[in-house]
Amino acid sequence: MDEELAVDTGLDEGTWEPSYLDADSCIWIPEENMGSMDDRFDKINRKAVKLGCEPVAYKVVGEEYRDDEETDRAAKWLRVEVSGEPPVVEGGWKFQASLDHLYGSDAGNMIHTAPGCTNIPEHYKTAAANCDHCKTNRRRKKTVLLINEDGEWIQVGRSCLKDFFGLDPARAAFMASWIYRVEDAVREAAFGGNGIRSWYMPLDRFMTETAAVVRMYGWVSRGEASNWYARKVATADIVVERLESKRVDEDVRATEADRAVALEAIEWAAALKDNGEPLNDYLYNLSVIADAGWVGRKTIGLAASMLVAQQNAEARTRRAVDQAAWEARKATFRHFGTEKKREDFTLKVTRIIDHDGDWGTTWIVGLEDADGNPAVWFSSNLPRIKIKRAPDDFSLAPEVRVGETYKVKATVKNHGEYHGGKQTVLTRCAFQGN
Repeated sequence: MDEELAVDTGLDEGTWEPSYLDADSCIWIPEENMGSMDDRFDKINRKAVKLGCEPVAYKVVGEEYRDDEETDRAAKWLRVEVSGEPPVVEGGWKFQASLDHLYGSDAGNMIHTAPGCTNIPEHYKTAAANCDHCKTNRRRKKTVLLINEDGEWIQVGRSCLKDFFGLDPARAAFMASWIYRVEDAVREAAFGGNGIRSWYMPLDRFMTETAAVVRMYGWVSRGEASNWYARKVATADIVVERLESKRVDEDVRATEADRAVALEAIEWAAALKDNGEPLNDYLYNLSVIADAGWVGRKTIGLAASMLVAQQNAEARTRRAVDQAAWEARKATFRHFGTEKKREDFTLKVTRIIDHDGDWGTTWIVGLEDADGNPAVWFSSNLPRIKIKRAPDDFSLAPEVRVGETYKVKATVKNHGEYHGGKQTVLTRCAFQGN
Protein backbone atom coordinates (compact mmCIF):
# COMPACT_ATOMS: atom_id res chain seq x y z
CA MET A 1 0.00 0.00 0.00
CA ASP A 2 1.23 3.46 -0.82
CA GLU A 3 2.53 5.13 2.35
CA GLU A 4 0.59 8.33 1.66
CA LEU A 5 -2.67 6.33 1.39
CA ALA A 6 -2.03 4.05 4.36
CA VAL A 7 -4.79 3.98 6.94
CA ASP A 8 -3.81 4.68 10.55
CA THR A 9 -6.03 2.44 12.63
CA GLY A 10 -4.54 3.60 15.91
CA LEU A 11 -3.43 0.03 16.75
CA ASP A 12 -0.03 -1.15 17.93
CA GLU A 13 1.04 -4.63 16.92
CA GLY A 14 0.51 -7.15 19.70
CA THR A 15 -1.05 -4.60 22.05
CA TRP A 16 -4.64 -3.51 22.46
CA GLU A 17 -4.92 -0.04 23.96
CA PRO A 18 -7.71 2.54 24.08
CA SER A 19 -7.74 4.91 21.13
CA TYR A 20 -7.00 8.01 23.22
CA LEU A 21 -6.44 6.92 26.83
CA ASP A 22 -3.09 5.37 27.72
CA ALA A 23 -2.61 2.08 29.59
CA ASP A 24 -3.38 3.86 32.87
CA SER A 25 -6.66 5.26 31.48
CA CYS A 26 -5.04 8.72 31.38
CA ILE A 27 -4.74 11.47 28.79
CA TRP A 28 -3.17 14.95 28.65
CA ILE A 29 -5.70 17.78 28.20
CA PRO A 30 -5.15 21.57 27.81
CA GLU A 31 -6.31 23.39 30.92
CA GLU A 32 -8.79 25.58 29.05
CA ASN A 33 -10.65 22.52 27.71
CA MET A 34 -11.49 21.08 31.13
CA GLY A 35 -14.74 23.05 31.29
CA SER A 36 -16.03 21.56 28.06
CA MET A 37 -15.14 18.06 29.26
CA ASP A 38 -17.05 18.71 32.49
CA ASP A 39 -20.10 19.69 30.46
CA ARG A 40 -19.91 16.59 28.27
CA PHE A 41 -19.43 14.23 31.21
CA ASP A 42 -22.32 15.85 33.07
CA LYS A 43 -24.54 15.24 30.06
CA ILE A 44 -23.45 11.59 29.82
CA ASN A 45 -23.95 11.03 33.53
CA ARG A 46 -27.42 12.58 33.64
CA LYS A 47 -28.47 10.15 30.92
CA ALA A 48 -26.70 7.24 32.63
CA VAL A 49 -28.41 7.83 35.98
CA LYS A 50 -31.79 8.18 34.27
CA LEU A 51 -31.31 4.80 32.54
CA GLY A 52 -29.83 3.03 35.59
CA CYS A 53 -26.20 2.99 34.43
CA GLU A 54 -23.05 3.89 36.37
CA PRO A 55 -21.69 7.45 35.91
CA VAL A 56 -18.26 8.28 34.47
CA ALA A 57 -15.69 10.13 36.60
CA TYR A 58 -12.25 11.65 36.19
CA LYS A 59 -9.54 13.17 38.34
CA VAL A 60 -6.44 15.26 37.66
CA VAL A 61 -3.29 13.28 38.52
CA GLY A 62 -0.57 15.56 37.11
CA GLU A 63 0.27 18.76 35.29
CA GLU A 64 3.02 20.21 33.12
CA TYR A 65 3.83 23.39 31.20
CA ARG A 66 4.59 23.02 27.49
CA ASP A 67 6.53 25.75 25.70
CA ASP A 68 5.07 27.46 22.64
CA GLU A 69 8.06 28.55 20.56
CA GLU A 70 5.96 30.91 18.43
CA THR A 71 4.77 33.03 21.36
CA ASP A 72 7.60 32.50 23.90
CA ARG A 73 4.95 31.41 26.35
CA ALA A 74 3.74 28.10 27.75
CA ALA A 75 0.43 26.25 27.94
CA LYS A 76 -0.66 24.30 30.99
CA TRP A 77 -1.67 20.68 30.37
CA LEU A 78 -3.36 18.43 32.91
CA ARG A 79 -2.98 14.66 33.08
CA VAL A 80 -6.49 13.30 33.60
CA GLU A 81 -7.41 9.79 34.68
CA VAL A 82 -10.83 8.65 33.43
CA SER A 83 -12.72 5.96 35.31
CA GLY A 84 -16.16 4.44 35.09
CA GLU A 85 -17.90 1.10 34.97
CA PRO A 86 -19.22 0.26 31.50
CA PRO A 87 -22.95 -0.57 31.39
CA VAL A 88 -23.86 -4.08 32.59
CA VAL A 89 -26.92 -5.95 31.30
CA GLU A 90 -28.77 -9.21 32.06
CA GLY A 91 -26.47 -12.16 32.63
CA GLY A 92 -23.62 -9.96 33.86
CA TRP A 93 -22.60 -8.93 30.36
CA LYS A 94 -20.45 -5.78 30.47
CA PHE A 95 -19.71 -3.44 27.56
CA GLN A 96 -15.98 -3.43 26.71
CA ALA A 97 -15.54 -1.84 23.30
CA SER A 98 -17.12 -0.69 20.07
CA LEU A 99 -15.77 -1.55 16.65
CA ASP A 100 -16.04 0.66 13.57
CA HIS A 101 -15.99 -1.44 10.42
CA LEU A 102 -14.92 1.30 8.04
CA TYR A 103 -12.15 -0.22 5.94
CA GLY A 104 -12.85 -3.94 5.89
CA SER A 105 -11.14 -6.70 7.84
CA ASP A 106 -7.95 -6.51 5.75
CA ALA A 107 -7.12 -3.02 6.96
CA GLY A 108 -8.49 -3.58 10.45
CA ASN A 109 -11.24 -2.15 12.62
CA MET A 110 -11.26 1.19 14.35
CA ILE A 111 -11.36 0.40 18.06
CA HIS A 112 -13.00 2.38 20.89
CA THR A 113 -12.47 0.78 24.29
CA ALA A 114 -14.00 1.53 27.69
CA PRO A 115 -11.76 3.16 30.33
CA GLY A 116 -9.49 0.58 31.95
CA CYS A 117 -10.12 -2.13 29.34
CA THR A 118 -6.91 -3.48 27.75
CA ASN A 119 -7.43 -7.25 27.44
CA ILE A 120 -9.65 -7.58 24.36
CA PRO A 121 -8.83 -10.70 22.29
CA GLU A 122 -6.51 -10.04 19.37
CA HIS A 123 -8.76 -11.45 16.65
CA TYR A 124 -11.32 -8.70 17.11
CA LYS A 125 -8.85 -6.27 15.52
CA THR A 126 -9.72 -7.71 12.12
CA ALA A 127 -13.09 -9.33 12.88
CA ALA A 128 -15.87 -9.08 10.33
CA ALA A 129 -19.06 -7.19 11.18
CA ASN A 130 -20.71 -10.34 12.57
CA CYS A 131 -23.41 -10.53 15.27
CA ASP A 132 -23.34 -13.49 17.70
CA HIS A 133 -27.06 -12.97 18.41
CA CYS A 134 -28.64 -13.06 14.93
CA LYS A 135 -25.72 -15.04 13.42
CA THR A 136 -25.72 -12.91 10.28
CA ASN A 137 -22.81 -11.23 8.57
CA ARG A 138 -24.30 -8.23 6.87
CA ARG A 139 -23.02 -4.75 6.21
CA ARG A 140 -22.75 -3.05 9.59
CA LYS A 141 -20.90 0.12 10.39
CA LYS A 142 -20.56 -0.66 14.10
CA THR A 143 -20.65 -3.61 16.49
CA VAL A 144 -20.10 -3.83 20.26
CA LEU A 145 -18.05 -6.26 22.34
CA LEU A 146 -19.21 -7.54 25.73
CA ILE A 147 -17.76 -9.88 28.35
CA ASN A 148 -19.48 -11.82 31.15
CA GLU A 149 -18.26 -12.86 34.59
CA ASP A 150 -16.92 -16.15 33.18
CA GLY A 151 -14.68 -14.31 30.70
CA GLU A 152 -16.77 -15.15 27.64
CA TRP A 153 -16.79 -12.59 24.81
CA ILE A 154 -19.55 -11.82 22.34
CA GLN A 155 -19.85 -9.45 19.40
CA VAL A 156 -23.32 -7.98 18.87
CA GLY A 157 -24.77 -5.62 16.29
CA ARG A 158 -26.12 -2.45 17.87
CA SER A 159 -29.60 -2.99 16.50
CA CYS A 160 -29.71 -6.46 18.12
CA LEU A 161 -29.01 -5.29 21.66
CA LYS A 162 -32.64 -4.77 22.60
CA ASP A 163 -33.62 -8.21 21.23
CA PHE A 164 -30.66 -10.06 22.74
CA PHE A 165 -30.95 -8.58 26.24
CA GLY A 166 -34.61 -7.53 26.27
CA LEU A 167 -33.70 -3.86 26.74
CA ASP A 168 -36.01 -0.98 26.01
CA PRO A 169 -34.88 0.94 22.90
CA ALA A 170 -33.66 4.05 24.78
CA ARG A 171 -31.47 2.05 27.20
CA ALA A 172 -30.14 -0.14 24.40
CA ALA A 173 -29.24 2.89 22.30
CA PHE A 174 -27.44 4.59 25.21
CA MET A 175 -25.48 1.45 26.12
CA ALA A 176 -24.43 0.95 22.55
CA SER A 177 -23.20 4.53 22.29
CA TRP A 178 -21.76 4.81 25.83
CA ILE A 179 -18.17 4.18 24.78
CA TYR A 180 -18.47 6.62 21.87
CA ARG A 181 -19.88 9.30 24.13
CA VAL A 182 -17.04 8.95 26.63
CA GLU A 183 -14.40 8.82 23.93
CA ASP A 184 -15.84 11.84 22.13
CA ALA A 185 -15.75 13.83 25.37
CA VAL A 186 -12.11 12.89 25.95
CA ARG A 187 -11.07 13.43 22.32
CA GLU A 188 -12.70 16.85 22.11
CA ALA A 189 -11.08 17.92 25.39
CA ALA A 190 -7.64 16.71 24.33
CA PHE A 191 -7.59 17.86 20.71
CA GLY A 192 -10.40 20.39 20.36
CA GLY A 193 -10.47 24.00 21.43
CA ASN A 194 -12.87 26.65 22.56
CA GLY A 195 -11.03 29.53 20.88
CA ILE A 196 -9.75 30.98 24.16
CA ARG A 197 -6.29 29.50 24.61
CA SER A 198 -4.91 29.86 28.10
CA TRP A 199 -1.25 30.72 28.42
CA TYR A 200 1.46 31.01 31.02
CA MET A 201 4.91 32.52 31.08
CA PRO A 202 7.80 32.27 33.53
CA LEU A 203 7.20 34.62 36.45
CA ASP A 204 10.74 36.02 36.42
CA ARG A 205 10.38 37.10 32.78
CA PHE A 206 7.00 38.74 33.41
CA MET A 207 8.25 40.51 36.53
CA THR A 208 11.41 41.76 34.81
CA GLU A 209 9.26 43.40 32.14
CA THR A 210 6.98 44.78 34.86
CA ALA A 211 9.96 46.35 36.66
CA ALA A 212 10.98 48.09 33.44
CA VAL A 213 7.47 49.49 32.86
CA VAL A 214 7.12 50.68 36.47
CA ARG A 215 10.55 52.31 36.29
CA MET A 216 9.57 54.27 33.20
CA TYR A 217 5.86 54.98 33.65
CA GLY A 218 5.16 54.36 37.33
CA TRP A 219 2.59 51.96 38.77
CA VAL A 220 -1.06 51.95 37.69
CA SER A 221 -3.37 49.37 39.25
CA ARG A 222 -6.32 47.90 37.36
CA GLY A 223 -8.61 49.58 39.85
CA GLU A 224 -7.16 52.98 39.03
CA ALA A 225 -7.26 52.26 35.30
CA SER A 226 -10.94 51.29 35.51
CA ASN A 227 -11.89 54.88 36.34
CA TRP A 228 -12.67 56.34 32.93
CA TYR A 229 -11.64 59.86 33.93
CA ALA A 230 -8.14 58.67 34.88
CA ARG A 231 -7.39 57.86 31.23
CA LYS A 232 -4.68 55.42 32.27
CA VAL A 233 -3.70 51.89 31.24
CA ALA A 234 -2.99 49.31 33.93
CA THR A 235 0.67 48.34 34.31
CA ALA A 236 -0.19 44.63 33.92
CA ASP A 237 -1.91 45.27 30.56
CA ILE A 238 1.02 47.32 29.28
CA VAL A 239 3.38 44.48 30.16
CA VAL A 240 1.25 41.86 28.40
CA GLU A 241 0.92 44.01 25.29
CA ARG A 242 4.69 44.51 25.16
CA LEU A 243 5.39 40.82 25.59
CA GLU A 244 2.79 39.76 23.02
CA SER A 245 3.72 42.31 20.35
CA LYS A 246 7.48 42.02 20.96
CA ARG A 247 7.72 45.72 20.07
CA VAL A 248 9.86 47.26 22.79
CA ASP A 249 10.87 50.90 22.94
CA GLU A 250 14.60 51.27 23.44
CA ASP A 251 14.12 53.63 26.39
CA VAL A 252 11.93 51.07 28.19
CA ARG A 253 13.95 47.96 27.42
CA ALA A 254 14.37 45.73 30.48
CA THR A 255 17.83 45.84 32.03
CA GLU A 256 19.80 43.64 34.40
CA ALA A 257 18.86 46.09 37.16
CA ASP A 258 15.17 45.48 36.37
CA ARG A 259 15.74 41.74 36.56
CA ALA A 260 17.44 42.14 39.95
CA VAL A 261 14.45 44.14 41.22
CA ALA A 262 12.07 41.44 39.89
CA LEU A 263 13.95 38.54 41.46
CA GLU A 264 14.10 40.36 44.80
CA ALA A 265 10.32 40.87 44.73
CA ILE A 266 9.71 37.19 43.86
CA GLU A 267 12.01 36.06 46.68
CA TRP A 268 10.20 38.37 49.10
CA ALA A 269 6.76 37.05 48.10
CA ALA A 270 7.85 33.39 48.21
CA ALA A 271 9.05 33.84 51.80
CA LEU A 272 5.76 35.31 53.05
CA LYS A 273 4.25 31.93 53.95
CA ASP A 274 7.33 30.97 55.95
CA ASN A 275 7.71 34.04 58.14
CA GLY A 276 5.21 32.79 60.71
CA GLU A 277 3.00 35.87 60.52
CA PRO A 278 -0.71 35.70 59.60
CA LEU A 279 -1.35 36.71 55.99
CA ASN A 280 -4.42 38.20 54.37
CA ASP A 281 -5.71 36.59 51.17
CA TYR A 282 -3.87 39.07 48.96
CA LEU A 283 -0.41 38.39 50.41
CA TYR A 284 -1.06 34.64 50.60
CA ASN A 285 -2.01 34.55 46.91
CA LEU A 286 1.12 36.52 46.02
CA SER A 287 3.16 33.88 47.83
CA VAL A 288 1.40 31.09 45.91
CA ILE A 289 2.23 32.75 42.57
CA ALA A 290 5.86 33.22 43.61
CA ASP A 291 6.15 29.55 44.62
CA ALA A 292 4.54 28.38 41.36
CA GLY A 293 6.94 30.40 39.23
CA TRP A 294 4.36 30.93 36.46
CA VAL A 295 1.87 33.67 35.64
CA GLY A 296 -1.25 33.30 33.46
CA ARG A 297 -4.19 35.34 32.20
CA LYS A 298 -6.02 35.12 35.52
CA THR A 299 -3.05 36.14 37.67
CA ILE A 300 -1.21 38.85 35.70
CA GLY A 301 -2.83 41.72 37.60
CA LEU A 302 -2.00 40.19 40.96
CA ALA A 303 1.52 39.22 39.92
CA ALA A 304 2.30 42.69 38.57
CA SER A 305 1.37 44.21 41.94
CA MET A 306 4.09 42.15 43.63
CA LEU A 307 6.64 44.93 43.11
CA VAL A 308 4.45 47.55 44.75
CA ALA A 309 3.48 45.17 47.56
CA GLN A 310 7.13 44.60 48.36
CA GLN A 311 7.90 48.33 48.25
CA ASN A 312 4.93 49.09 50.52
CA ALA A 313 6.00 46.39 52.98
CA GLU A 314 9.55 47.72 53.08
CA ALA A 315 8.24 51.27 53.47
CA ARG A 316 6.14 50.17 56.45
CA THR A 317 9.21 48.56 57.99
CA ARG A 318 11.26 51.70 57.46
CA ARG A 319 8.52 53.84 58.94
CA ALA A 320 8.38 51.60 61.99
CA VAL A 321 12.15 51.86 62.41
CA ASP A 322 12.08 55.63 61.82
CA GLN A 323 9.24 56.01 64.29
CA ALA A 324 11.11 54.04 66.93
CA ALA A 325 14.20 56.17 66.35
CA TRP A 326 12.05 59.32 66.46
CA GLU A 327 10.49 58.32 69.77
CA ALA A 328 13.93 57.64 71.22
CA ARG A 329 15.38 61.00 70.13
CA LYS A 330 12.45 63.41 69.95
CA ALA A 331 13.23 64.99 73.33
CA THR A 332 16.60 66.17 71.97
CA PHE A 333 15.26 67.76 68.73
CA ARG A 334 15.67 71.50 68.24
CA HIS A 335 14.37 73.93 65.64
CA PHE A 336 16.87 75.65 63.35
CA GLY A 337 16.77 78.79 61.20
CA THR A 338 14.57 81.85 61.58
CA GLU A 339 10.92 81.74 60.66
CA LYS A 340 10.00 83.55 57.40
CA LYS A 341 13.69 84.04 56.57
CA ARG A 342 15.48 82.56 53.57
CA GLU A 343 18.81 81.03 54.59
CA ASP A 344 21.52 78.63 53.53
CA PHE A 345 21.71 75.22 55.23
CA THR A 346 23.66 71.99 54.90
CA LEU A 347 21.10 69.17 55.09
CA LYS A 348 20.95 65.42 54.60
CA VAL A 349 17.98 63.87 52.75
CA THR A 350 16.43 61.15 54.94
CA ARG A 351 13.36 60.23 52.89
CA ILE A 352 11.35 61.13 49.78
CA ILE A 353 7.72 59.98 49.64
CA ASP A 354 5.28 60.78 46.84
CA HIS A 355 1.61 61.16 47.72
CA ASP A 356 -1.21 61.40 45.15
CA GLY A 357 -4.11 63.65 46.14
CA ASP A 358 -7.02 65.49 44.56
CA TRP A 359 -4.68 68.28 43.42
CA GLY A 360 -1.91 66.10 42.00
CA THR A 361 1.23 64.58 43.45
CA THR A 362 3.06 65.96 46.48
CA TRP A 363 6.59 64.89 47.35
CA ILE A 364 7.33 64.80 51.09
CA VAL A 365 11.06 65.32 51.60
CA GLY A 366 12.57 64.50 55.00
CA LEU A 367 15.79 66.35 55.95
CA GLU A 368 18.08 66.77 58.96
CA ASP A 369 20.97 69.06 59.89
CA ALA A 370 24.39 68.02 61.14
CA ASP A 371 23.01 67.65 64.70
CA GLY A 372 20.19 65.36 63.57
CA ASN A 373 17.44 67.96 63.99
CA PRO A 374 14.60 67.10 61.57
CA ALA A 375 13.00 69.23 58.85
CA VAL A 376 10.38 68.60 56.17
CA TRP A 377 9.58 70.11 52.78
CA PHE A 378 6.30 69.54 50.89
CA SER A 379 7.14 69.91 47.20
CA SER A 380 4.78 70.00 44.23
CA ASN A 381 7.58 68.79 41.96
CA LEU A 382 10.03 65.92 42.08
CA PRO A 383 13.05 67.30 44.00
CA ARG A 384 15.98 67.99 41.68
CA ILE A 385 19.39 69.59 41.98
CA LYS A 386 19.84 73.14 40.77
CA ILE A 387 23.00 73.15 38.67
CA LYS A 388 24.98 75.92 37.03
CA ARG A 389 24.01 76.47 33.41
CA ALA A 390 21.02 74.19 33.89
CA PRO A 391 19.38 72.97 30.69
CA ASP A 392 16.24 74.67 29.49
CA ASP A 393 14.23 71.63 30.57
CA PHE A 394 14.63 71.45 34.34
CA SER A 395 13.24 67.90 34.31
CA LEU A 396 16.63 66.81 32.90
CA ALA A 397 18.45 67.99 36.03
CA PRO A 398 19.66 65.23 38.42
CA GLU A 399 17.22 64.02 41.05
CA VAL A 400 17.84 64.54 44.75
CA ARG A 401 18.78 61.22 46.36
CA VAL A 402 18.04 59.82 49.80
CA GLY A 403 21.14 59.54 51.98
CA GLU A 404 23.01 62.35 50.22
CA THR A 405 23.96 65.68 51.88
CA TYR A 406 23.39 68.95 49.99
CA LYS A 407 23.75 72.67 50.41
CA VAL A 408 20.17 73.93 50.45
CA LYS A 409 18.82 77.44 50.14
CA ALA A 410 15.36 77.49 51.77
CA THR A 411 12.82 79.59 53.60
CA VAL A 412 11.78 78.53 57.09
CA LYS A 413 7.99 78.37 56.88
CA ASN A 414 7.47 77.64 60.57
CA HIS A 415 8.80 75.84 63.63
CA GLY A 416 6.34 73.02 64.07
CA GLU A 417 5.96 69.67 65.81
CA TYR A 418 5.55 66.09 64.59
CA HIS A 419 4.58 63.23 66.89
CA GLY A 420 5.69 65.12 69.97
CA GLY A 421 9.05 66.24 68.60
CA LYS A 422 10.19 69.58 67.21
CA GLN A 423 10.39 69.79 63.40
CA THR A 424 11.34 72.68 61.12
CA VAL A 425 9.05 73.15 58.11
CA LEU A 426 10.82 74.47 55.00
CA THR A 427 9.57 75.83 51.69
CA ARG A 428 11.08 76.89 48.33
CA CYS A 429 14.07 74.57 48.76
CA ALA A 430 16.84 74.85 46.17
CA PHE A 431 19.41 72.05 46.28
CA GLN A 432 22.79 73.27 45.12
CA GLY A 433 24.92 71.28 42.74
CA ASN A 434 28.66 71.46 42.10
